[in-house]
Formats: sequence, C-alpha cells, structure tokens
Amino acid sequence: MSDSSKDSQSFDFDQMELKSDIPIHRPASETPNEPKAGRSRDKTPSRMPLVLVSLLFLAAAGAAYYFFLEAARLGEQLADSKRLSADTQENLTVTHQSLAQSEKQITTLTRQLGDAQAKLAEMEALTKNLDADSKSRLADLKKREKALAEVRGKRDALRKELDQAQASLKKVTLERDSSRTALAEVQKEHREKQAAWEQEKQTLNQSYEVNLKRLRQEADAAGDRLAAAEQTASRMEALRKKDSEAGLALAQENTQLKSRLETAKQDRERLRRERDQIEEQLGKTKAQLGVYTGKLVPFSENVGGLRLLFREPLPDDVKFPRRQAPILVRALISDTGAVEKAFIAKDQQIEGPLAQAVIRAAYRYKFSPPTLEGKQVKCWHAFLIGPE
Repeated sequence: MSDSSKDSQSFDFDQMELKSDIPIHRPASETPNEPKAGRSRDKTPSRMPLVLVSLLFLAAAGAAYYFFLEAARLGEQLADSKRLSADTQENLTVTHQSLAQSEKQITTLTRQLGDAQAKLAEMEALTKNLDADSKSRLADLKKREKALAEVRGKRDALRKELDQAQASLKKVTLERDSSRTALAEVQKEHREKQAAWEQEKQTLNQSYEVNLKRLRQEADAAGDRLAAAEQTASRMEALRKKDSEAGLALAQENTQLKSRLETAKQDRERLRRERDQIEEQLGKTKAQLGVYTGKLVPFSENVGGLRLLFREPLPDDVKFPRRQAPILVRALISDTGAVEKAFIAKDQQIEGPLAQAVIRAAYRYKFSPPTLEGKQVKCWHAFLIGPE
C-alpha cells in the first residue's frame, strides 16, 4: 500500500513517455501536458508496467498450458471410458446372447425330456400289456397242460381197460380152445359110444350149442370192446399229437413273447439311460444359471421352510416296543413340501412291520416347501417318528 503511494507520488503517469516499436499517431492539437510547478520530475522512464505485463502473460501462458494438459488428460480418460463402455457393452451383449442360448438349450432339453418320458411311459404301458398278455397266455397254457394231463390220465385208464379187455379176450380164447378140445374129445367119445350115449350126445350137443353161442357172443363183445378201445387209443393218440403241437406252438409263442418282453425291457432301460443323460445335461445347464426352482441343494442354515404341516399317525396294529426311542428318518423333500424318498437312518436296527409302517407314514408327511434365495428347491431333511 505504501509502495504504490510512493510510486504514484514519484511518477506522473500522465506525463510519462512510453517507448514502443509501434508508432503512435497523435492529433496535432494534442500536446503533452506541461509539468506542474512545484514538483520534481524524474526524466528516467519506468519498466514496471512491462514487467507486470510479462508476468501476466507468463501466468496466462502457464495457465493455458496447464489447462491444455488437463484437457488432454481428460480427453484420454474420456477415450478410455468410451473404450471401457464399448467393451462392457460388447461383453453384456455376449452375456445376453449366451443367456438366451442357454435358455433355448434348456427349453430344447426340457422338450426332449418330455418326449423321452412320454416314450418311457408308452414302453412301460407296452411292457405291462406284454406282461399281462404273457401271464394270460401262461395261465391258458397251464390250463391246457392240466387238460392234457387229464386226457392223458383218461388215456392211461382206457389203456388199462384195453389191457384188461385183451386179457379177458385172451382168457375167452383159451376157454374157447379148451371148449373146442373138450368138444373134440366129446365128439370122439360120442362116435365111440354113439349108440349108448345118443341121449347124452343130444344133451351134450345142446349144451355145446348153448356154450358155443355164449362163447361167440362173448368173443364178439370182446372184439367190439377191443375195436372201441383201439379207436379210443387212436383218438387219444391223435389228441395227444394235437395237444403236443398246440403246446409246442404255445411254447414258441411264449418264447416270442418273452423275447419281445426282453426287447421292451432293453428299450426301457435304454430310454431310462437317455432320460438320465438328458436330466444330467439339463442339471449341468441349469447349474450354470445358479439356484432355480426344483434344484436339489444341500441342507444348510440358509435353506428356509421345512416346517412340519401334516404328520401321518402309525396304524393301531403297529406297536412301539416299550423301550424303543423315536426313529430317525431321512427324507428327500420336494419343492412342494412332499416326501419323495425316505429311509430309516443307519445304526437303528429297525426291522419288520414296524420299519414298514414307519416308512409308509413318512411318505405321507407334509412340510412347507424348502426355499433358497427366494426359489423353492429340493433338500434332504431328517425328522423323528415316534409313538403317539
């Protein structure tokens, strides 16, 4: 403040002569002011304004250079930001494309899984039909075998009767031969004693005719029985051959049905393997998307839900032993809260009707759906079943 006062007092800027390379044109009327009386004047020109102007120019140049450098740095940052934004946008586009492709693949695999399950259901229905048809044919075959056994029994009885008829015929033939021999002897005796035994001859002749007629009738009857037995044997033999052929045809048909059943079972196993592969691939694809509805997750404190909603009591005829502790059951809880799988935990030694009743009751338990990250999931869970 004092320096500027001194400068203003010692220098008269109005009377200062400024030197410059640029010519100054002044009007002719203008004349330099005359110095006032009573003041001392210094004729030496001052360089202070030039220094100030130079300093201001240097400051302005420095500021401009700083602003230029700052603008260049900001431009580089802006270019880097634009490149980073472009890379981020490109990565986001690739991610969206990958997500769309994964969803499309999930849709395709889900449809394939549905088709495979439909085919498996058809094959299981066909297998059931083939099993029922095979059982029906097997039952029919057993009935025919039983009927064939009965026919064979009747045939054996007829054969036995035929053997008896043949033995009787043989006996009658022997009796006839004996009678003929006796007749010859009687005729010889009759010729020798014809005169003496005429009356006796007549009696013997009558007796002979009667016996001969009786023997012929018995022989004819035995022959008829033999013919009937032979016809019956022939008919039974034909029936046996027919039943044998029918049994062979049934056996062949049963073999074919068993072959078809085995083929159907192989196709069912193949479809099950394909279904398992598709489910595994679908699970891997879904695993890339994180937690989803219906996913099987390990039990942890982050899993919510699993509140018991319904408990199935044990049947009245199933009694817990007096010192039996409650039974620990491990179960797979579905995303709807139902029990999909259940088994008794190890090292409990529960067997017989009690174990079966506990498992049947466990399958009827109902829980609130397990949740993780806001999605309904599957989870293994353990609970106790004890006496009421």
